[in-house]
Amino acid sequence: NDLSVVFGSGRAIEDLIAMAENKEADPYVRKNALASLTRTPKKELFLVIRGLIFDKDLGAAARSALAAYDEPSAAVALTNTWPDRFPDMQAATLGTLVTRPSYANALLDAIEKGTIPRAAVTPYHARQIIALGNDELTKKLSAVWGEVRDSPEAKKAELEKWRSLLTPEVIAKSDPAKGRATFNAVCAACHKLYGEGGSIAPELTGSDRHNLNYLLENIVDPSALLPADYRLTVFTLKDGRVLSGVVPERTDRSLVIQTPTERLSVELSQIEKQEQLPMSLMPEGLLAALGEEQVKHLFAYLMGTRQVEPAAP
Repeated sequence: NDLSVVFGSGRAIEDLIAMAENKEADPYVRKNALASLTRTPKKELFLVIRGLIFDKDLGAAARSALAAYDEPSAAVALTNTWPDRFPDMQAATLGTLVTRPSYANALLDAIEKGTIPRAAVTPYHARQIIALGNDELTKKLSAVWGEVRDSPEAKKAELEKWRSLLTPEVIAKSDPAKGRATFNAVCAACHKLYGEGGSIAPELTGSDRHNLNYLLENIVDPSALLPADYRLTVFTLKDGRVLSGVVPERTDRSLVIQTPTERLSVELSQIEKQEQLPMSLMPEGLLAALGEEQVKHLFAYLMGTRQVEPAAP
């Protein structure tokens, strides 16, 4: 009966809501019930979705689904409490808060207050806020978070900094297991290594990853040599959202937008404007955001010769 509710028996929305809210039900069934409810956003479902943002099984999906609603109380709910122990909820929270100017403003306020850690906001999120096209928000971003620096001089200086730090001796003393944990957190959604990870960015296993310069140049300046399939596209939707990602699939009626944290199907009729940019989905400033210790371990993993188990959090 549970599966028939989710997979097309024509049961009422009330049944799907009951299934999604039933914490005793199978998590897989609950997730599919929520996916069915959120496929086409309905105003009357907003409170149901908001009520699930702390659910251990559905919290991340519910937080992502709130992006479809232009509701001030959604931003309040997402910024009041930071889900410290749930990385998937953290990613979904940030992903939603950078889709609308009002939400992004609430995010920056939360960073100022210390409710959301500044370090959680990556260069991708910062670039997404800039893509919202609001000058006041961009100024506030610079004041609260910092600036996205992408001049040739800045990139050259960053390359030199990491070349000096990441000597063979430093990498040899670093921990590939900790590096894999970092890779899983910030790279694996897009890149595959040793057969594990995403497939929307180039495969790393057979690349020239034992070459420090090759790795640094591609990470520090990911847009320098960029195939068309990996270029970032910014979409403005009719419901007010701004989304940015790559487009791995397209039909005559819809397309799929892949962001660093989620995969969204969007009807073409819902797109008001789209612009492909000469830049990668992979954000610049990634290494600076990680910090020196994490970068050392990450490179020990990337330049290694075998798979290792990730270090415990």
